[in-house]
Amino acid sequence: MYTYSFEQWLCFFIIYCFIGWCVESTYVSMHKRKFVNRGFMRGPYLPLYGSGAIALLFACLPVKKSIVLTFLVGGVVATCLEYVTGVVMEKLFKVRYWDYSDQKIQFQGHICLSSSIAWGFLAVVLLRFIHRPVEYAVGAIPRVILLPCLYLISIIMIIDFTLSMKAALDIRDIIVKLEKARKDMELLQKRLDVAIAFTENAITEEVVDLRERFAELRSRREQLGRITGGHKKHLLLNSPSIRSDSFKESLEILKKEAKARYREQTKVTFLRSRTLSGFEEILKEYLPDSEEKAWKEKATIYPRTFLVILHKKEVVGAAYGWARENEDRNRKTFVLNGIAVKDAYRRSGFGTRLLQAFEKAAKEYGAAVISVGSADGYVEKFYLNNGYQPTEYKIYTKEGIRSVKNFEDLGDYYSYERPAEDGFVVFEKDCSL
Repeated sequence: MYTYSFEQWLCFFIIYCFIGWCVESTYVSMHKRKFVNRGFMRGPYLPLYGSGAIALLFACLPVKKSIVLTFLVGGVVATCLEYVTGVVMEKLFKVRYWDYSDQKIQFQGHICLSSSIAWGFLAVVLLRFIHRPVEYAVGAIPRVILLPCLYLISIIMIIDFTLSMKAALDIRDIIVKLEKARKDMELLQKRLDVAIAFTENAITEEVVDLRERFAELRSRREQLGRITGGHKKHLLLNSPSIRSDSFKESLEILKKEAKARYREQTKVTFLRSRTLSGFEEILKEYLPDSEEKAWKEKATIYPRTFLVILHKKEVVGAAYGWARENEDRNRKTFVLNGIAVKDAYRRSGFGTRLLQAFEKAAKEYGAAVISVGSADGYVEKFYLNNGYQPTEYKIYTKEGIRSVKNFEDLGDYYSYERPAEDGFVVFEKDCSL
């Protein structure tokens, strides 16, 4: 156990930091249905897991022959480390980066029974299955290769940790100042209400002074709430359970600002030659039923209803459609033939932005109605949330598509028992209002 060199221990720490990041980022990403770079730092590593793994090795290697002792010792040691880390971070940063308050058996929100059990199982898995191949791999790397790589990665992690610490301390200072500004504004508002109530003229010198001070505080609070710096934005966006009981409102202001900054990096634009490959990639992966010949022909007629959404210059979503043929010119219907956003960017408002841009472009072409078909429950909810109404249900038959149900209202839509045949709901939105 104690024959490892300092470099080997450091290598173990880095490897388990990375493995922990992979596990937790995968779990959170699956839960959120989009990629989440989990953790306190921006790089692909979670120091809590690295520290936990080293602590488990020190504590459990002497009892590794007993699965029961490994489970018990590992669960206790890791839980203690998690508790101490959680308490220290909350005291230092005024926020919690994880919280188990919603668990049935928990203590102060920092630790819980299910987490402790998971740590125990992790200790068994680590000692029995994971550490041996890791140990072998580290031992097989020549020192002439191991040391330069190890120290380079260590330097990168130290820089990342330093910047993340600074960002976390900045967030702490901001929420403290925001909370103070909020309380000062509430006090000033009460004084202003009293001053107005006890004076006949609402433009006295005292009232004017109070209003000026209130406006200054509001302006200062708005400035404090503006997020600058990638590390602060990372901490606020990629820590789903971050919370603070004492500074709840102020923390929410910063989280909303971080989300707004994230969305500012996106732009909806018309299909161009430089975005064509990205557009086609979206169609191929998410809208495979798109007929290339048809959409390319219609793109020359209705170029403004062929859209992509760019995030940091990458095409992450697409939408397209055109006018239905043989329609009444005074009641033109545009069909949204396809809309999709990459999995990693879902639930970020990108789909809504694409849909709204399509509606605007269709209206410019004279559309009075937008029509779209959907056979997916999640997507149907998306259309309902954006003001679309279900009008009918259609099924696929050998003879073609056939309508089997007209919906009179939403109650009719929700109560309808859909047939066994494959089909879809037609949604429409009146754009003439």
